[in-house]
Amino acid sequence: MELNEKIRMVRELKQWSQEEMADKMGMSKNGYAKIEQGKSNVNWERLQQITDIFQIDLMKFLNAGGSNSLICLVSDNGDHHNNTLNYNCDRELLAEIDKLKMAVAHKDELLEQRNQELATLKEMFALLKKQMDSDK
Repeated sequence: MELNEKIRMVRELKQWSQEEMADKMGMSKNGYAKIEQGKSNVNWERLQQITDIFQIDLMKFLNAGGSNSLICLVSDNGDHHNNTLNYNCDRELLAEIDKLKMAVAHKDELLEQRNQELATLKEMFALLKKQMDSDK
């Protein structure tokens, strides 16, 4: 994987636009786009700046992305705190992550369904209680 492809991939994994990345680097969007397109050579200082923004070790970034590896980013955006880990992982792990995400989404749907059922039962209980109170 070429350097410019790695840079684009990590930016996309972080869900940043080219404009956001250019702002973080203090350069124009067109200048940054040329880096991702491989039309501009990246010097060592610029590369260090990019990996600092990505919060990835420069040497690990350069070594990652071989034919059997991917750069994986794990981030906790729930509290707007970004913890990024860089490691090589295989496609089986990514498939397992996708399965787990689907399982969590399914459980979230079931939980929402149960919450709706509970709300309906509470309404029914309140109506029955009101009816019993009026019958007295």
